[in-house]
Amino acid sequence: KARCLKLFDWENAAALPLQPEPFVPAAADTWFTMTWNFARTFENIGPIVDEFQKDGWERLLNSWEKDMGVNVTQLVSNLNNRFTVLAATRRPIDEGSERIAVAIPFSGDQNDILLAVKKMSDGRMVVAADGTTSYLLIEKAELDPDEEMELDNMDFLDEEVDPNLEQEETVKQFNLFEKKYIGVANNYLFIANQEDFLVELLNEVPAGKIAEAEDYRMVREALAAMTRSSRISAVQFGRNDQTLEVNYEMLRQNKMGSSQTSMARILNQLFNNQNPDQPQRPQQIDGSTLPADYQNVVAPYLGPSGWVLERTGDGWLMSGCIVKKKIAQELVRRNEQEKTGTRR
Repeated sequence: KARCLKLFDWENAAALPLQPEPFVPAAADTWFTMTWNFARTFENIGPIVDEFQKDGWERLLNSWEKDMGVNVTQLVSNLNNRFTVLAATRRPIDEGSERIAVAIPFSGDQNDILLAVKKMSDGRMVVAADGTTSYLLIEKAELDPDEEMELDNMDFLDEEVDPNLEQEETVKQFNLFEKKYIGVANNYLFIANQEDFLVELLNEVPAGKIAEAEDYRMVREALAAMTRSSRISAVQFGRNDQTLEVNYEMLRQNKMGSSQTSMARILNQLFNNQNPDQPQRPQQIDGSTLPADYQNVVAPYLGPSGWVLERTGDGWLMSGCIVKKKIAQELVRRNEQEKTGTRR
């Protein structure tokens, strides 16, 4: 139990400021960052693996180094104790408008990281350059869900394998994103679900800074009033109107079955498991009656929100808030005036 708990080392021991990185677009839908001691987590995975297979962890590490030429221990030690998730919708909205990326800062030689990523990736690789910045774009295709894992060929396992494993029904693999694009630039490792989004992050396309946005400032001030900054290990900020819009439009257009958003893929996985012979899931709800004018009918009532995670002596404490939009207050006031027949 102690080992498992040590996997979640989220304490902000270095008191990192946890502010949005410069590559986060000013108009981003959501931004989340968290401290995580990857090296400590990595150290505690080994004993857990060894509980199931004697010396299994060491054999696995040796296998990776032998087959791929990658020292995974060294690679993990170069990762800094933080990771960030951000999303920014691409407009006009269609099935592929949801753009999500993960960013992990690292130290050490960028070429070593590039080489390790190249060896550990098996998809299409494009080498591109922009000024003095060089990076890799790797399209990592989705694994064949019908492909079975051959345990007998994995040399880090003993020959004594539970025979019941061969009799179990093969579970189809689920991937949250259809494809993943991986790049390295400016001492960050990026993993994105859309190639154009990755290129923007790698080049830090100038579009203002989210930390300077008024709604971001309002949420951070509200959170600061209810938390202690010295204990914070995770911060999240989201614009609920923008986050919901893609799925709302896909639902309204009856395209959730073909949409590539995270929510759509999860729903498709759940319903397709019930009917695996159906190539595409038909939408269960008729969304054609939903209002088409999302920006004026729905968005004004969805204010920005945020939450923080604090590390305490007894565990973790999560606090959050939702801030009203000024336009929502004006709409409510206008509706009340229309009902009473008064004029401003």
